Amino acid sequence: MGVELGLARTGNPHRDLTVSKILEANRRTGRYPRLAGISATDLASETRVLAGPAPNRYHRHPIAAPFEGTGIHQLPFDDEMTEALVLRRFHDVVLVRGGGFVTILRGNEIDDASSGIVMRQMRLSRLADAITTIPHAAVCDGPHKSGNPIHFIADRLTRGVLLHTLAGAPASVIAIGTDEQPFARFAAAAVHPGHIHLAAGTPYRVEQLDVLSTTFRPTGHPFWYLDETVVRTIVPRLLAGVPERDGPKAVYLARKDTSRRPMRNEDKLIAALEAHGVTTLVMSQLAPAEQLAAVRGAGLVIGPHGGALTHILAARPGTRFVELFNPSIGTASFAALSLVSDADYTPLFGTPEEAGDGWTIDVDTVLDAALGRRTA
Repeated sequence: MGVELGLARTGNPHRDLTVSKILEANRRTGRYPRLAGISATDLASETRVLAGPAPNRYHRHPIAAPFEGTGIHQLPFDDEMTEALVLRRFHDVVLVRGGGFVTILRGNEIDDASSGIVMRQMRLSRLADAITTIPHAAVCDGPHKSGNPIHFIADRLTRGVLLHTLAGAPASVIAIGTDEQPFARFAAAAVHPGHIHLAAGTPYRVEQLDVLSTTFRPTGHPFWYLDETVVRTIVPRLLAGVPERDGPKAVYLARKDTSRRPMRNEDKLIAALEAHGVTTLVMSQLAPAEQLAAVRGAGLVIGPHGGALTHILAARPGTRFVELFNPSIGTASFAALSLVSDADYTPLFGTPEEAGDGWTIDVDTVLDAALGRRTA
């Protein structure tokens, strides 16, 4: 066999840049000699519309009104119609997935919808004994990494439920890459027990590969994570392993474990909240079940926009949920999740810095909105 296998780069093309466009540019420039001879085409042997398009019942929902005039992306509230959900089925292909890409190949051809581009090549003939063959895999990955809980639940776990319920994929063929992320491993085991684990950067020969059109949607968070069937499946399974115990009734989910979108006065805010009985939590320091339990037991949840707020899915109906924003960056995803958990949602907007993604929040405003009290 003289065919070649390309392993995808980490990352995904710009939303308007397809694999075929990248390869065409390389043919003109010759910048990447190793891509010579690789062509892009539609490798799917079957496509089938599973659902939609349909009117979006969340379009212009009142909960999204505060985001008007900000830089917050209002998904899923800004589309009048939901996208069609399409099953793409492949036969006898090689799959490579990783932290932010899915690449589907057959010989020297790469499926044009792939979200990764080949960068180094191997001879399949030399890998024949090394490549694992999977008879049937329904792959849940997409263009975002598994370390962020909102992407993992709203994108990957959601695809697994849809592949099972709408496409008829047996639970035993649901394939998820967790990349050894603690919460991702916990959630995948809870929601899709017995799933196939796909290692990052490893080539797999798949006799029948099923993927959804949302796998190749570069913006992530497909509308379907709010589907009632998806919610009824994911939430109870996630919470089944969550301990019921007394804990803090008011929690602040700090963002002190990341350098992205830094809140410059977060220490001041934490001190003020703690003076009013609010417990500060850094979710990455807790075991996954404990993360969910902390929100499950609280009546007030406050936090800056970020993956930790995904746990609002575990909140009891009526939980007060205050999300803090740099008004220049973010999405309305957690507002949408608050509808799922029937939380009492309030967004607050801070002041962005002129350069970069740093920002500040007015402490009095947070205390007033969250606690009904103000600092002296």
